[in-house]
Amino acid sequence: MAENNAINKQAEDLLVNKAAGDPFINFQIASTDEFVVGVDDDDGDALKINQGGASPSAGNNTWTMTAAGERTMALQPSFYAYSASGQTNVTGTGNVITIVLDTEVFDQGSDFNTGTYTFTSPVNGRYVLESSISGRAIGASTTVSNALTTTKGTFSGNTGGNPNAANDQEQWTVSVANMDAADTAYLRFSAGGLGGNTVGYYGGRDYTRMTGVLLC
Repeated sequence: MAENNAINKQAEDLLVNKAAGDPFINFQIASTDEFVVGVDDDDGDALKINQGGASPSAGNNTWTMTAAGERTMALQPSFYAYSASGQTNVTGTGNVITIVLDTEVFDQGSDFNTGTYTFTSPVNGRYVLESSISGRAIGASTTVSNALTTTKGTFSGNTGGNPNAANDQEQWTVSVANMDAADTAYLRFSAGGLGGNTVGYYGGRDYTRMTGVLLC
């Protein structure tokens, strides 16, 4: 003989059925809405997990799956920052500079600071970090370094082709970084072997940038 569940006395483990509107389960602590899991009838019947709301169409959306199976996480840390104008004559004698990443394409979670050019990890996790520096007027430099620098270590870049002229050089880095909450990441650059600081880098979202996303 089949037994009914203790929640709504249905034969299924749990059945949430409504003739119209949003079917959902609301998790509360001391009568305060914490999380809602349910179907948003007004958004193509998408399955949602929301925080701090009384239904799937209220509160802060943290996770959504469409009827086609596409999943998004609206609060997942993710950013794309780049140098708008670049710089000239900032390195060449071996001095290390911090790349000015003063413009954002997006900053989901507001964890990138365009004043300090730094990403700060909001939670412990593994982050995919990617960077590119398009160096200009590198010429006869004997050393060129692109360093994506985090609290726990530095990831060196690879050298690519010439983005604009014969004496230019593009360098890029991709890595999965282990970061704790409040750890930081920023981009450094240096060139050496020249008689003065005659090397710079190009600005623009396709030339000099840093991107990142929380992987897991």
